[in-house]
Amino acid sequence: MTGISTAAPFSIDIDSPSSSPAFARRKRLAPYAVAGSMIFLLGTAPVVSEASQAPSAVRGPITTRNAEVLDERLRYQTPTAFDRGIARLRDFRSYNEDWDGNGAAAPSQTAIDHAISYVAELEPWHPAPLTTLGRDGSAILEFEEDGMFNSITFLPDDNVELYSNAEGAPSRFVSGPTNSADVNAFLTIVMNLPTIV
Repeated sequence: MTGISTAAPFSIDIDSPSSSPAFARRKRLAPYAVAGSMIFLLGTAPVVSEASQAPSAVRGPITTRNAEVLDERLRYQTPTAFDRGIARLRDFRSYNEDWDGNGAAAPSQTAIDHAISYVAELEPWHPAPLTTLGRDGSAILEFEEDGMFNSITFLPDDNVELYSNAEGAPSRFVSGPTNSADVNAFLTIVMNLPTIV
């Protein structure tokens, strides 16, 4: 038996009736079948749409409608360190008693509200605070910049404690009502931060 081997795992036997010249003449494809096959194959060619073009493809001019969409996208900004601090303070609102596993008090909503208001008033040139909680339910803002550490603790009873420590200098501390003159003077003069309104 003689045969033709192909790359595919099958062979064609020359002596079989389907490969004889007489069979080939009888089994020719009709011209309509050939034309239909060609139309079918050409009809399945991929169509290039605008969405599938490369990013460097030439695009149409920006219309007024497109410009409005671009303006809308520019309003969404990456959150700043201040935004993340406010978000963290808001998360603290959901903490319950014993949030640290050692008997800590639930966060004071008033203290958290005062801290959020203060962080919202900070300007971009101010250092961004680390926001944390005290075991007594107080909201704490810690600022560290250029060898100086400052802390503002908003207490549950509407008082505030301020602490400042600069390298090579003694620590300083003030406490009092949130809107007192001593507290605001310490904030502006010693800590170089805005007053509490």
